[in-house]
Amino acid sequence: MQLKWNTFITTSPSLNHNQEFSDFLKETRETSTKALNPAVSTHNFLVIGGNGFTGGYLVEDLIQRGAKHVKILSRKGKPSKSKLSTIITNAYDNKRVSWIKGSMTNVESVTLAVKDTDVVFLVAAHYGSPTFSRYGEWSAKKTTQVNVEGTNIVVKACQQSATTQLLIYTSSSDVVFDRSGKNSVNRTEANTYYPLSNSSEATCHYIRSKGLGEKRLLEANGDLLTTVALRPSGIYGPKEDFFMPKVVAPGFLTRNIGLGTFFYFDTTHVSDMIFVYNLILAELNVVERYYAGHKKDIGGEAFFITDGDAVNLAAWEAWVPVFHALDIPLKRWLWIPPSALRFTATWSEWILYKLRDIGLCNIAPMLTEHEGWRATTTMHHDITKAKERLQYMPVVSTEEGMVWLGKEMKERYRDL
Repeated sequence: MQLKWNTFITTSPSLNHNQEFSDFLKETRETSTKALNPAVSTHNFLVIGGNGFTGGYLVEDLIQRGAKHVKILSRKGKPSKSKLSTIITNAYDNKRVSWIKGSMTNVESVTLAVKDTDVVFLVAAHYGSPTFSRYGEWSAKKTTQVNVEGTNIVVKACQQSATTQLLIYTSSSDVVFDRSGKNSVNRTEANTYYPLSNSSEATCHYIRSKGLGEKRLLEANGDLLTTVALRPSGIYGPKEDFFMPKVVAPGFLTRNIGLGTFFYFDTTHVSDMIFVYNLILAELNVVERYYAGHKKDIGGEAFFITDGDAVNLAAWEAWVPVFHALDIPLKRWLWIPPSALRFTATWSEWILYKLRDIGLCNIAPMLTEHEGWRATTTMHHDITKAKERLQYMPVVSTEEGMVWLGKEMKERYRDL
């Protein structure tokens, strides 16, 4: 069989975790902060975006920690049984999880979903079309509609709800990223700003609109509704199926001819990421801190959330466990200057946008301008604030997280 690029990128992971990872999650759940389970088991939750990668992990963990009920707001409503994990299927059969079909941009749908809910997690977002794109009127309007106007609708519905007390926004460290090229190590929440304009600062529609949404949500914090924003950096883990396939595909497709990953960009690059289950624990720590009486410490605040590790992405150091799992040789004999990657990503995105705009092709760029700049700019975050105010403590290092991801990807691509 001839393995093509699209075959690799579109190969979906299993809906269920393998037994080893399931056991790890169970053990971690049992040994994590003892206060988490009581805070979860006595409340009703709404997860907006609960059918996605991060949202799915969150829903499963809420269920397994004994949540009274979990609602999911989704544009497509309840997926077919064949597209649900065993954990969520069993919870649905036991009437512990339900779906509201509707968009976060629809007032009636959001109002219905928020009703009788204590805590709302806003995980959904629109990333642009193509993802992380900078051009296109439709993409600009859609990201604004979802990430700004939709967030406003959720905020107002929570404010008007008789039961909702806490709104947790899954934001992104990218909301304070710009393409100035300035390196930033141990960046804190105190010395960041939003590149909110349409100027060259904002590298894509997503970060501009996501930043506006975060800003609006935090400003809504008050006596009746506590709002909190988490800023994860580079979410990864088993079942992630957008970013990591693009990272490993070039080496995977050339490994049989002895090339593997033969190019690199920057050996001095420093960044950070977050294992998806570390993020879930951070989300639940917000819930625990709120009900433990610490809402003044967390309300109206944004928190960087990472694994707490400094890693190199531009020379592939962080990905070594994944490459090993997939038998991808890591040779790194061709240096490509970061400026070359940025130039290529920027102009390929613009040219393909122009070709799509006049109807000559409908091809998305392999890397957008934002992805090119983000991958080659040192941007590392200090998580001291999250540790102190949320009692957040990563349970998985980036190296360990990549091992788990590598094991899952090896199973995902076993037939290729």
